[in-house]
Formats: sequence, structure tokens, C-alpha cells
Amino acid sequence: MVQRFTKLIVITIIIQLSFSPISSKEKITPSGSDDVIVIDDNGKILPDQDKITSSESIHIIQKDPNTERLTNKQEITKTESVPVVQEDFDRESPENKEGIASSESVNVIEEDDKVEGTSDEDKTISTESVHITQEEEVKELTNKEKSISSKCIYIIYEDEEGKRLTFPSSVFFETVKDEIYLIDSGHSRILIYTSDFFHLYTLDKDDGILSPTCMSVDTEGYLFVGQSSVSKKSRARISVFNPCLKWERDIYFDGFIGAVKFVPKNIALDNKGYIYVAGTNHKGIEVFDKNGKHVNSINSERVAICDVEIDRKGNIYLLSEEWGKVYIYNENEELVVEFGEKGGGSGKLSRPRGLSIDSNKGRVYVIDYMRHTANVYDVKGNYLFEFGGKGWGKGWFQFPTDICIDPRGYVLIADTFNNRVQVMKMQ
Repeated sequence: MVQRFTKLIVITIIIQLSFSPISSKEKITPSGSDDVIVIDDNGKILPDQDKITSSESIHIIQKDPNTERLTNKQEITKTESVPVVQEDFDRESPENKEGIASSESVNVIEEDDKVEGTSDEDKTISTESVHITQEEEVKELTNKEKSISSKCIYIIYEDEEGKRLTFPSSVFFETVKDEIYLIDSGHSRILIYTSDFFHLYTLDKDDGILSPTCMSVDTEGYLFVGQSSVSKKSRARISVFNPCLKWERDIYFDGFIGAVKFVPKNIALDNKGYIYVAGTNHKGIEVFDKNGKHVNSINSERVAICDVEIDRKGNIYLLSEEWGKVYIYNENEELVVEFGEKGGGSGKLSRPRGLSIDSNKGRVYVIDYMRHTANVYDVKGNYLFEFGGKGWGKGWFQFPTDICIDPRGYVLIADTFNNRVQVMKMQ
């Protein structure tokens, strides 16, 4: 009687186990299966497939190699196809959160251990948006900037008569007439081109251009040309040409220490008519009114400045070749930020000679004479990317000395020892 009762109990237990559903937390991996299996809400093991389409919750379960139990449950609520990428789940790291690829953004949260007080509802993930931390956003933006490439779209190497450039040293885009000005140092002349790179006009010794070093154009179309001393003109000066490109007057330097030997290296003009001039081996910059009267000095106690530029808002940008730094002053001539690191490696400045501002995109371009590259920063001084390198082909430079940005965002570079000006497009 006891034996019959025992057998009846055993048979009852076996029948109950046969018809009992498997708990969602105790699903067992069948022998010989892969590390990843897919089970629906009814406990049914779905066949291997690349995509699962369902409007209900799908459980993707990974097998723990140590316990042979299924852990790390991930739930996805999706009404479209969701590819299951097994390669990502098979990676060594247990913290991998990118095992699911989708044509839309999907948030994936890994459940390493059971978190006390967290319900299954809290772990259901919406597919409408992706949670990205601030650090990830910064990294993503940086990667986008670093992925920018440059392409040479045009080369200026001669005038309309076929006379080749020789050591072009300065390039400037004038926004009044949308024209390009460049200094051809080897021939002591200034060439003017249209915005689509056709030669228009030449200023040379017959027009009063004897030894040009720098230039700028004000909002009324007046051309200011810095010139060094020559036998006919014993002192350096700024020559002023009217909008018809006829010489009007010379500005000689006076009113500050070292004025007699001051040689203009770069010129910038603001909307108020003030003239900002950097001098060769001269600390800081000197400021003059439109009549040439000395008004002020900026950065005079710090370092020699080789270039000066002014953006739309009136901010003043100074470049030090000696220290490999950029100094930004606001319109009140107060120092706001300085950046740059001296050196020969990527992102550093060895012998920077020229800078330009892209106000549309908030970028600062710095041309490096010794590294044969252009470094690009944001206006806060964060390094973004660089392009160029020493060479003779398109997109390569040999000892470049100046750079400017036109309204279309094209980058014009005085590729001095290659005897040309390259027009670059960022893409």
C-alpha cells in the first residue's frame, strides 16, 4: 500500500513538471545552443533569425558562461524590425550596451544584477529617443569636427598675362566688392581677383607700390597697404588708396616707443575707422585713428605680435609666432581668452604666421609656417582639427604665410614657397 502511494506521488510530480510553464527568470539554455537565444512572453524559444518583428515585448537573454544560467535580460518594445547582432553580445566585456542595431535610435539598458526596488515596468525602454550624456555629446561633436576633410578647389598662380606668382605672402578677401587681394612679394605688387578667381587689376611701382608687406580694405573701399622702407622712401609707412585704387596719402608712424624703426607686418580695420597694426619684432600692436594719429597700444608689455584680425563683433585677435599663442580681446580691448601650445606635434603651433576668423561657424584658422599646416580652433580656444602638410600637390603646402576666409567659407592660403594661392573647401 505504501509503495503504491509513493509511486502515485512520483507520477503526479512528473505530470505537474511536464505541464508547468518555465519562469521568465529561470529559463534554461538548451544543450548545444548559442550564447544568445530569444524567448517570447509565453516562454517559447524562437528560432534563429536575423530580425524579429513583433508589437509585443521581446526578451533577449544572454547566457552567463560561468553558471550556464540566463542573465542580463534586456527588454525592447518595438513595432518595427529589430536586428539582433550576436557579435556584440559575444564580446568579452559584460557591460556591452550596443548589442542591438536599428534603423532608429534605441535605448538599451543592461541588467547586470537584480536591483532592489526596481520593477520590470521601470526597465521597459522607449524607442522614441536616445539618452546621451553631456560627455558623449562633446565627444560626438569633437569626432564630427575631426572627420572634416579639406579639398583644393582652385589654385591662383598667375595674372591674366600669364606672369607667375613669386612668393605670395599675404591674402585678403574684401567684402565691399567681393574681391581677393594678394601680395606677390617676389614682384613687389598687389594682384586683385574676382571672387571666382579671375584677375582684374595689378598695383605695382607705377601706382606707388614699392615694398608691400600687408594690406586691408575698410568698409568704404579704401585700401591700406603697409610698406617697408626702400631707397626712395627711407621710412616704413601705410599707403592709403581710394576706392578707385589711386594713391591718396602716406601715414608715417609716430607717438609710441620704437616708432621710427617700426615696420608694419599686418593691418586690421574696425567698423569705427581705427587702424590696428602689428609690427615686425614689435611687442603688442599699435592703434591709430583714420587720420593716422596714434591712439593706443595693446599687449605692449607681453609678446611680439605677427598678425591681427577683427571679427564682426569687434573682437580683436592677436597671434604670437614666438609663443605659438592666440590672444582674443573684446571690443573694449580687454583680454578675454588666450590659447595655443608651442610645439611641432599635431594640434600645436611651431611658427604660426597668419590667422583668420570664420564668424559664420565660430572658428579660428591659424597657418603654421614650419609645420606647413592650418590648425583650426573654436572661439574658446578648443582645438578642432588641422589640414595640409609639406608637399607640392593640391592640398599640400610649403612654408605658407597667410590665410583668409571668404563669405562662402572657402579658405584661401598663401602657399608661399609653392608660388601659389590655394583655395580650400572644408567638407
